[in-house]
Amino acid sequence: MAVRFRAELVLVHIIPAVVQSIPADPAFDFQAPEPYEQALTVSVEERLNAMAQRTSSEVKSRTAIGNGDAADGIVRLAVSEGADLIVIANHGSTGWRHLFFGSVAEKVIRLSDLPVLVVPIKKPE
Repeated sequence: MAVRFRAELVLVHIIPAVVQSIPADPAFDFQAPEPYEQALTVSVEERLNAMAQRTSSEVKSRTAIGNGDAADGIVRLAVSEGADLIVIANHGSTGWRHLFFGSVAEKVIRLSDLPVLVVPIKKPE
């Protein structure tokens, strides 16, 4: 699609917030897991860059990394980037997983004013 419409492709990954808030109690000696967050960010950057390298040379692509809730982050980033379309994969979770966690794709559809194209991902057999 990106080749056909001469579109720019922005590959996005939203990293969930590891620490939402740190208690102010001085007796509670908790340190934010910064090394973990840094390592995770580096890993995500490497994966996104590898994906960008596999895209057609006819497609202008770049990467973007956000933090927080996945669905909210995807929608916010799409709006801030001036996107025309959000394309998202759906892993097809069903049963209790879907009941408790929902689907990021489903949440993006509900939150976004932009059109959303959901692409099913087949699980390896």
